[in-house]
Formats: sequence, C-alpha cells, structure tokens
Amino acid sequence: MSMTQEAQGRQFQGAEFREGKSPDVRSQGAKAEANSLSGRAQGGAARRGQWVEIGNTVLAGGERAPQVPEDTAGVPLEMRLRGFLIEEEAQLGDSVSIRTRIDRTVEGRLVDVAPRWRHDFGNPQAELLAIGLELRRLLGRGGEK
Repeated sequence: MSMTQEAQGRQFQGAEFREGKSPDVRSQGAKAEANSLSGRAQGGAARRGQWVEIGNTVLAGGERAPQVPEDTAGVPLEMRLRGFLIEEEAQLGDSVSIRTRIDRTVEGRLVDVAPRWRHDFGNPQAELLAIGLELRRLLGRGGEK
C-alpha cells in the first residue's frame, strides 16, 4: 500500500463505516438540510445536522513528494471538506465526523460552522472599467446622449 493510499485510509474512515452501519443522508430529510444552512452558530458551536467544514493534515511537511518545490515540501498538505455534522454538538477545533453531500462519512477537525464560499474576482481594475466606453468611442458607436 502506498503512502498516499495509507493517508487516504486514515483520513476517510468514518465512524459509521467502521461500526458496520450504512450512512443514509436521505433519512435526515430536507427539513434538517434547510435548518443546517440557516446561519452561523454562536461562538463557533455547531449542532447535529448543521453544515460545517472540517480539516485534516493529509501529509506532514517532510512526507511530500520529492518533485515538490523545497519551500512547498516543508509545509503540510491539508484538506478541507464540507458536510453535515454527525455529533450532537461541537466547538471549533473539536474532532468530529461529517456526512458529505455524496453520503460519505469523514472525520476531521472542525474549522468552520456554516462556511461560505470565499472566492471572488478581486477588486475592480480601473483600466478594465474604462475599456467599454473607450471601445465604443473608437468604433464610433458611443457618445453622449
């Protein structure tokens, strides 16, 4: 078994799979799913069925592949995953299990409650804001009305 397969095995062994239980997201119902998305918890506390994000260290700093650049090789490879909390209650930093949207049970450290997408297209660039007007002027289609 390769080191990667070993790491995946460590990270993705959910409590319900180890105990021989079959996870069933559908049994939670749409109501539980809707409630889990209804805002951030107070003080970093999460309740059962709430949408959360967990994190795990997949590979420690010295375990990275040899072709990885030196400055990257010294940094741990971490994964983040979102799903519904299985435990009754948890605080940020607690070790928890989640049930993902594809019905996997995964263990990890609770890093966020009701996480949102944090990516965007950055700040507006002044050069890009003026391009449309300038192009219309150059093509003779624009002008003052």
